[in-house]
Amino acid sequence: MIEFNEQFEKLTGWSTTELKQQEFRELLHPSERELLMQRYRLRRANQPVSERYRTALIHKDGSRIDVDLKLGSVHLASGTAIMLVINVLSNPNPELAPQMLKHPQK
Repeated sequence: MIEFNEQFEKLTGWSTTELKQQEFRELLHPSERELLMQRYRLRRANQPVSERYRTALIHKDGSRIDVDLKLGSVHLASGTAIMLVINVLSNPNPELAPQMLKHPQK
């Protein structure tokens, strides 16, 4: 199960319903997909891979969103969850930046 907060919706232009209907790799910018999927496969195989790196997401309108990702594992009774923290480096919708700062995630 993948959960998204309101800021991620604002950043990407996708609603939670739309986001849940997609595979996460579809939210990755096409130029970054293969490298990120390779890192994902390594992580799933318990191979060493950086927990932090720069990459890009894709906005609903097709524009590129440069981000710094930090991945971490959270161990729950139901299994291990991957937590993703996104720091936006470039935003295709700069008018949203002040809103995102005023309304931190719930």
